[in-house]
Amino acid sequence: MTKNTIIRDTDPEWFYRDHMRAACAGSGEIYKFMTVRMQPTNRISAHKHVYHTVLYYPELAEPVMVTPQPGTMLYLPPGTTHEVPPVKRERISIAMLVKVSK
Repeated sequence: MTKNTIIRDTDPEWFYRDHMRAACAGSGEIYKFMTVRMQPTNRISAHKHVYHTVLYYPELAEPVMVTPQPGTMLYLPPGTTHEVPPVKRERISIAMLVKVSK
């Protein structure tokens, strides 16, 4: 099962918050900041968000459209369809959704 956990200011992943927010240009509030943990055979079906999305990979991950290396960060504009095929090993990523003001 894929498990999403909201990151709080007392969690070690909070360290990435400012770096990830800087990857999304424009002013606006963070809508969601969370870890995404996947177990072997888990997948995430094709979907899209109405918010700007920043994905950070703190460790090696199986391919999405690229093969993320430790420290890889991806920015997806609103409406970008993305998915994760079934993974072979445990995988963690950090996701941030941002409501950017117009």
